[in-house]
Amino acid sequence: MELADYSHSFLSVVPAALALLLAVVTRRVLLSLGIGIILGAVLLASGNPSNTLLHLKDMAVGLVWTDGGWSLGKLKILIFPAAAGRVYLAAHLFRQQSGVCGLGEAPYQRQTRGEKC
Repeated sequence: MELADYSHSFLSVVPAALALLLAVVTRRVLLSLGIGIILGAVLLASGNPSNTLLHLKDMAVGLVWTDGGWSLGKLKILIFPAAAGRVYLAAHLFRQQSGVCGLGEAPYQRQTRGEKC
């Protein structure tokens, strides 16, 4: 698969600029980054959908598999944010269940039934 060379062209900035603009306008950072990545892959593959998907697959596999074996360093970097996100989600759900409401308030204040933190 032959990739286009946009290193000396204005088109090399377009995916990043679009992702930044979308992130500011929509306030959905992950979606905007995903769109920027897909647009960059489309530009590299010269608009060919099958080459675009092949390039995206190669890049995703290349993050965790190199030289016939697992690349644990990069794999750990990918696992850490996912684990941190799950810890944050668990803490958020625990707080919604009123499990930690009393920790941030004075012990002498009473909470009425049905009142949330």
